Amino acid sequence: MRNLYSLTTGLLSMVLLLVATPLAWSANFPPVEVEGKIVGFGKMEVYVVTSDGKKIAANVNPDRIDGPVRITGIPNPKVTIVGKENVDFLKNGMYVRFHAKLIGTVKSLVLARDESIAEVEVFTPEKDAVFGAMPEGLGDPPKRITEPLKHFVVGQIASVKRGSLTVNVPKGKVKVRLAKDAVVKLNVSDARYARKGDKISVKGFAATPPKVFATEIIIDRGSSIEGDEGDKKDGKKEEKKVDNKE
Repeated sequence: MRNLYSLTTGLLSMVLLLVATPLAWSANFPPVEVEGKIVGFGKMEVYVVTSDGKKIAANVNPDRIDGPVRITGIPNPKVTIVGKENVDFLKNGMYVRFHAKLIGTVKSLVLARDESIAEVEVFTPEKDAVFGAMPEGLGDPPKRITEPLKHFVVGQIASVKRGSLTVNVPKGKVKVRLAKDAVVKLNVSDARYARKGDKISVKGFAATPPKVFATEIIIDRGSSIEGDEGDKKDGKKEEKKVDNKE
């Protein structure tokens, strides 16, 4: 009985040690690179059917856990979502950047007469992102701009309605007109913009099937622009939230 007790205690200790001790990734987690389409969403996973018909669950949780084991050494997931939309896609609070010929003062810049914005990019700012209405080819902007001067505008949407877009920048506001056929390009890392049916490519490390610890995900929403040569998507498709943050 004493030997049985000792064996049982020893096995239990080994199990507890395995659970409590992080395991660095190794050949047990081979690299994976697949393409396919999104078929669903979990709290921290994107469900994918690959081009060869296999099903995987792309895990975007920075806390890498496979069964009872916590895995260390696998890079945090990077998510990039691209696509093209029309101006109806723009909403208050989105971060945008675009080029524009502006006049006015630093605190209040407006688009030059007879000008309109043909392209706006929606993006997710990095930690070192620079915001503002920056004159191209100049250093410090003049206090008042009377002749149209090309700027690179990076800011957050304050309002968008009836073809008019107002953007907050650190020193004031920029107000511009959007062309009727303006294109909104997406370059975001917010997984809430992902939709069922979107194309996806996943790089990462294979865990217990069907889980893949994703290190890089690129999602292509396609284009909802009428007449666009690219893949067309229904702009009313349901968007799901995938929380890729702690």
